[in-house]
Amino acid sequence: MVKTLKGRSLWLVCLVSALVMLSPSILIAEDNCFYLGVTGQVTPFLSGNAGTGMDAPSYKDAFGTGWGVGLEGGYRLTESFSAQLGIGYERFSGSTPQGISFDSLSVVPIYAGGKYHVLANKCTWDPYIRLDLGAAYLSSVDTSFMGSSGRYWDSSWVFLFDAGAGIEYHMSPFGVFAEVKARYMGSPSSSMSPMSDADSSWTLPINLGLRYYF
Repeated sequence: MVKTLKGRSLWLVCLVSALVMLSPSILIAEDNCFYLGVTGQVTPFLSGNAGTGMDAPSYKDAFGTGWGVGLEGGYRLTESFSAQLGIGYERFSGSTPQGISFDSLSVVPIYAGGKYHVLANKCTWDPYIRLDLGAAYLSSVDTSFMGSSGRYWDSSWVFLFDAGAGIEYHMSPFGVFAEVKARYMGSPSSSMSPMSDADSSWTLPINLGLRYYF
């Protein structure tokens, strides 16, 4: 009888150990609802003209693909929904379309939003969709043409909105994630009107990052 109980206990220990090793989601404690995340980002422009007139350059012509970093904090409200706050820094190198040289553009997005987790539990693989609202600080931009230069845009704050999807792999207490978003930003403040009256813009931030849960 004692040997039988010992044998069953041994099998139970082995089964629990195997489940823990094969399913990292078991290691994600229910009270690990807060997280801090860091992100590396690549951001190409998708649409919008950077000026007025038939020959006005597009954002894609005036600036190269941007790179950036971000910091985000969040809280898992329920099994299906999370809330997040974030801030970032992005830089777009200037280009020279049609002989007009654009300085680089810096963007500081600040936002709040939410995520919907497709799998309504804390699984190893966590696909989600997200939505954010906020504001973005756009730096001033100078241009030069045929030896003369001037202020093209003044620095300004503009409205920001994005929607996207991502997937995260949990390795308690960490998570590694990848996501892509379609982002709208309002028009910069024109300093050389009407030539520098620009459209709002759409970009495609592509993020890779790491989150820590506590």
